[in-house]
Amino acid sequence: MTKCHAEIEFYAHKHQGTVEYLSSVGPALVGKKAAIEVFIQSLVTLLVARHEWFLGMILVVGVRERKDHWQDYLVSREPNPAQKERLISADLKTLIHEAKKTVGMKRQGAAFTRVFAELFGFSAWPSDATHKVFLDLNLLRQLFVHHNAASLGDEYRSQFSRKELLGTRQYGDLTPIHFVDYHQCLGFLPDAVRALEAQRLHMKAQMLARPEWVVD
Repeated sequence: MTKCHAEIEFYAHKHQGTVEYLSSVGPALVGKKAAIEVFIQSLVTLLVARHEWFLGMILVVGVRERKDHWQDYLVSREPNPAQKERLISADLKTLIHEAKKTVGMKRQGAAFTRVFAELFGFSAWPSDATHKVFLDLNLLRQLFVHHNAASLGDEYRSQFSRKELLGTRQYGDLTPIHFVDYHQCLGFLPDAVRALEAQRLHMKAQMLARPEWVVD
């Protein structure tokens, strides 16, 4: 088994619950527009929150197993002398915090992607296509939580890979309003759930192929 066995299997258990929920509740929502909106908003928010928890816990294991390497890496990248001294004397809790704060899809998840590869020696993403699904899922979550499912202008729409997830309204020469298309989201959610599972299996397989991440 891998050194991340507990985290990966716990996430698998939670993921299975999501699959069962999606297949059980989805058919009952046909024709219920308001309920569909609540269903999609709540499920997207849950998927992102649980995914970020999972990624954070995987990083905890990575830092714990490679503490010295991670500390040296942080120190080598820190240009500020005062911060460099802080990192040199940092305890494990601080080093874990430094890794976990990179979790998220800001700038397409570049910070997390870099840190994960540094700690584990392989990419966190099974494929570019899967990575793009995560980015779109996170963008939807931001629109639901912070913008009431719509945005003014192209700031958000330009970041989506699946532009069809947003509809557009424009009044005269005014800035267009882009809003979440819930019908399109119903088709997107199963893809997102499959992508989450693909990442979990990818991480497990990659770790099993590397002796340093295997427990006898």
